Amino acid sequence: MLSKKYTFIHNLPENICQKFGIFRYSSGNNAFHACFLWRVNESLENEEITSKSYTICNRLKNDMPIYHTRFMRIQFKNKADLILGIPIKHHQARALYQELTGDSSSATNMTEKQIMLRVKQLLINGDDKIIVDLRNFNKGRPECYAEFWKYVEQYLEEHAAVDDR
Repeated sequence: MLSKKYTFIHNLPENICQKFGIFRYSSGNNAFHACFLWRVNESLENEEITSKSYTICNRLKNDMPIYHTRFMRIQFKNKADLILGIPIKHHQARALYQELTGDSSSATNMTEKQIMLRVKQLLINGDDKIIVDLRNFNKGRPECYAEFWKYVEQYLEEHAAVDDR
């Protein structure tokens, strides 16, 4: 069954007694749909109306958010790894991809959102020292925690299921 909003917008030409321009936009993945209307000056020639409508549509289209698929981002990361010769980290590839393409996709979880905000701050400040991978500072497990890790390993063996994805 068609929604009331869709039916209303679809039947607008019959229900409005003035000339108007219409611009419908869909992001293509059901994430974003928009419909814009503007009144057209009826005293203008058809060519001028078409020209002004074309200008308005282009301006609106440039302001619409862009959404990309996960596959497109994965392909970008794979190509970046190949070109650079070293594997880049996921957050680096995502930030670069969004910066270059204008991708407006949101984060899939809160951790990814926090990382995106930090990388965005890095790009704004131009300071690469703002983000540090703390794993680089870990040089193995200190011996003072050996007993702790033994109990953790034993607990996980008894209570956790292995996920071999």
